[in-house]
Amino acid sequence: MVSGGVAPDPSKAEGATAFLARIGRCGGALWALIGFGILLRAAQYVADPSLWLDEAMLALNLVGRTAAGLRGPLAYEQAAPYLFLILERKVLDILGTGEMALRLLPFLASCASLPLGLVVSRRMLPPAGVAVAVALLAVSDPLIDYAAQVKPYAVDAAVALLILAATLKIRAGEGRRVWTLLLGALGLFSPWLSFPSPFVFGPALAILLAARRPGTRAGVLGAGGLWAGSLIGLALYTAGWESAGALRGVWSATGGFPPAPPRSVEDLLWYPKAAVDVLRMPGGITIPGVGVVLSLWGAVAMAARREWASWTLAAGPLLLALAASALHLYPFSGRLLLFAAPGLTVLVARGLLEASRTGGRRLATALLLVALLLTIGVEAGRAAYHVARPRVREEVRDLVGILEDAGLADDIVYVYYGAGPTFDYYAPDPDFCVLYGIKARGEPELYLEELDALAGERRVWILLSHVYDWRRLDEGAWILDHLDARFARLETHEAAGGGLYLYDLGIRDR
Repeated sequence: MVSGGVAPDPSKAEGATAFLARIGRCGGALWALIGFGILLRAAQYVADPSLWLDEAMLALNLVGRTAAGLRGPLAYEQAAPYLFLILERKVLDILGTGEMALRLLPFLASCASLPLGLVVSRRMLPPAGVAVAVALLAVSDPLIDYAAQVKPYAVDAAVALLILAATLKIRAGEGRRVWTLLLGALGLFSPWLSFPSPFVFGPALAILLAARRPGTRAGVLGAGGLWAGSLIGLALYTAGWESAGALRGVWSATGGFPPAPPRSVEDLLWYPKAAVDVLRMPGGITIPGVGVVLSLWGAVAMAARREWASWTLAAGPLLLALAASALHLYPFSGRLLLFAAPGLTVLVARGLLEASRTGGRRLATALLLVALLLTIGVEAGRAAYHVARPRVREEVRDLVGILEDAGLADDIVYVYYGAGPTFDYYAPDPDFCVLYGIKARGEPELYLEELDALAGERRVWILLSHVYDWRRLDEGAWILDHLDARFARLETHEAAGGGLYLYDLGIRDR
């Protein structure tokens, strides 16, 4: 363990905890868990679901630009680290622009997170905790999901683990020169590969400087200098991006920034709700209340035993992200916090071990088994379910295929605005007259004006996907109800997250 205090080793306990400790000491068992996690990721990757809106918006930037063209702001209100974009573009140059090529880098990053997680957990947890942490990382739904998405979040988690691994190796005096050189490289390049990496690198740097290990201070200071210079360069590079302002507006509207300071009971409730949300995503705990209790239990135990290094490396990145969010610099929400998943996993694993020390042997065993069932058990079940039914958001690819097979040259295709980028990816050169719907959230009557302007056309396809259905308004249902009340529906094709509908808009009031 990396802390100054020495925690009692729960591996000396009997029963379930002793069994976990044996797994944590057995390299073969741990690598079997890692292999299982890689298979779960591969199953999702090979399933090759259709790109959904967020993926398609980034994919259009990657497919439509050269490496040089990826400098500066991206289209479709997207933002991604420049080095991530360059690596993605290089993969596309070699393998083509298909979905699996686009998702290859996140897939490899997510797979790499598992052995890195083993390195980190071995230095932050007793053997029983190592078994729990590696198992949680293996079956984590967010980590598996974003292993097969054209987004940088899986890379964020891998970079965070690489920073933690380098920090722990240097602090332990293992391969100090090599790991110090790696830390310097991470200081230089990680901000350009993972936007949230400073939340991890900052605490890591502080821990290494506080340790004052002989022979490491100069190297660590050098890595810190490279990191500071890289952050300044990144700030200058992204200054004035319009997409950043637009994204901040979206994050603010969706509760991504905490009320600071809170001025009402509702403001105060934001914080416990955020804690629950974080343990669900990126924490990967389906029953997030259990995750909140275990992670807090683990954090308190680390603090009580003065394991400040472990505490800082596990909880520090999330707390820094919360502080940055209060300043409206980075959203504290969902997938954008996937970089914090490793730290949360360590805290939950530590909380599980604390449960095994509570009360007498029977009570402790019962608490541990229940906690294992509600965390690893539930998540393993969910992961197994998704092997049979891979995660799918919007199967626009299938709908476009139907359109290309059944459509006629004179047909009109009305593309709902939420389906626009995905349609453009799958139909870059359509053979139809394509009309893109306006974005009119809060004013759905504007959609009806667009559609009524097509009255008289005999064959009009309506493509719906990523439909806005918040605030008790389902815009897709609104559009279809209006058309069904006035015109004849000729065909209906529905898929996950969307639908394709053919109407005869000849004047026909019912």
